[in-house]
Amino acid sequence: MRLPTILLAAILLSGCSGWTYNGIRGQDLRHPTWSMAAGFATTFAVHTAGHLLAAHAMGYDCHISGTSEIIDGPMDAGDARVFAAAGYGAQLAVGYGMKLWGVDNDFTRGYNAGTMLEIVAYPVLGFMRSGGGNDLDYFAANGGDKDVLYGVASTLAVGLNVKRRE
Repeated sequence: MRLPTILLAAILLSGCSGWTYNGIRGQDLRHPTWSMAAGFATTFAVHTAGHLLAAHAMGYDCHISGTSEIIDGPMDAGDARVFAAAGYGAQLAVGYGMKLWGVDNDFTRGYNAGTMLEIVAYPVLGFMRSGGGNDLDYFAANGGDKDVLYGVASTLAVGLNVKRRE
């Protein structure tokens, strides 16, 4: 599963001449606007915030260690699955919220591209996280099917970047 993910990320970041992705042309990736870069970075913060908000909403204390969100104390399996999926859920909720309200600018294009890249490339990025945190493995370790979570989240993330012709 890692090789196709690496190839997809390479294709999306290559900036092939004449390609357009989510309204972003290849040359835009070589010289992104600050707004586009801010949107791209924001999706990673929203992912982390989703985990933290879910933990606190369920009554758990947690902290950040490196790039991982760590629960302080034991968590039951159902809550652990919610916690593991909350990062994706937050990213997708914000992205589809902006899409629903018709927000279409460099920030949202950067945000949606970043969301898709992080979610689709997560099996590759997940092993690089410090602190041993990997949402998909944590989801599976607590009784969830990580392939279903990954498939649904990836499909929704790609959908953020699809625009109907007018």
